[in-house]
Amino acid sequence: MVAVDKTNTGRLVDQLEAKGLVKRRPNDSDRRVWMLRCTPLGHRIRKRLRPRALATQERLLSCLEPADRELFIELMSRVVRANEKYVRPGAGRRKRKSR
Repeated sequence: MVAVDKTNTGRLVDQLEAKGLVKRRPNDSDRRVWMLRCTPLGHRIRKRLRPRALATQERLLSCLEPADRELFIELMSRVVRANEKYVRPGAGRRKRKSR
């Protein structure tokens, strides 16, 4: 689960598309919606990087028993969901006082 606001999501998709990792096309039933597909290059890179990502996750969570890992991930997911309103850049920040 990734908490990314609409603006950053658009930029991320633009970057992935510029690198040839995804293709986007409009949705046939709703022209406001873009459909994303991983390109063959995107699939190859994902296939190459996935084992590293899983190994890193395993290393980070190795101090926990399997049941505790599941509980930890569930609790962290709850924390993220409860704080999504603060994800947008500038959200939740106090306005500067005028001088």
